Amino acid sequence: MKVVIDTNVYISSLLFKGKAREVYDICISNTDVFISGFIVAELSYKLSNKFSIPSKAVKEIIKSILSVVEVAEINTKLPNVCRDIDDNEILQLCESISADFLVTGDKDLLILKKYKSTRIVDPSQFINSVV
Repeated sequence: MKVVIDTNVYISSLLFKGKAREVYDICISNTDVFISGFIVAELSYKLSNKFSIPSKAVKEIIKSILSVVEVAEINTKLPNVCRDIDDNEILQLCESISADFLVTGDKDLLILKKYKSTRIVDPSQFINSVV
């Protein structure tokens, strides 16, 4: 099973635990998790700027994530589907790898429910689907 974890779920799993952490643990243990350069950059930026995590710690977090996920090669055209144009980058990743699931807390993505072959679900829905 191929899964894309959105930036907001990575952040929640790192800082707040709960369902997001459960999703992360399930995905790392039981699925193929894919990430893009866009998500890595967004995650780094938000951890540093929004949550004031020191640069050295952010680098260690990113290194840890990259050790257990696969960086995808983007080979599709950037779609123009979402109100928030950055969300199109996430959908492009999903399409490029033919993801089974996109796990996100982003309402602009969740409202779509599906994009091409990818089911778009929140952490609770993902857990209920795979457990």
